[in-house]
Amino acid sequence: MTPKASIIIADDEPMLIQLYHDAISSQGFEIAETFQNGRELMEYLTRTNGRKVIILDHLMPLCDGISIVKKIKQNANAKDHYFILVTGDITSIDDAHKAGADEVLVKPFRMHVLTRAITQGLALLSN
Repeated sequence: MTPKASIIIADDEPMLIQLYHDAISSQGFEIAETFQNGRELMEYLTRTNGRKVIILDHLMPLCDGISIVKKIKQNANAKDHYFILVTGDITSIDDAHKAGADEVLVKPFRMHVLTRAITQGLALLSN
């Protein structure tokens, strides 16, 4: 049996973390961890194993979302991570995809778009 993937949220805005957490939880998903800066997320990802759906903001202090995706996707365990990058800057979409983001959501977006991306990530990671 394949272990269930974890859902991680990283955003420097506590209000957005709470909004994402509430919306995702209301759909039956369980959030494993939350982070308020890129460095904490990067440290967590490099020291833990397991499949993860990671929702991360493009612009965070200490390490931005695109840099995190790019670095982790170079790792041998990259197939165990599904990255949903959230941005308010449409000009960063191409850079996010080139870095290896699996999904890019442009703010503002409806929460059903996020839950659909999570469902897709979980399905891909379960194969």
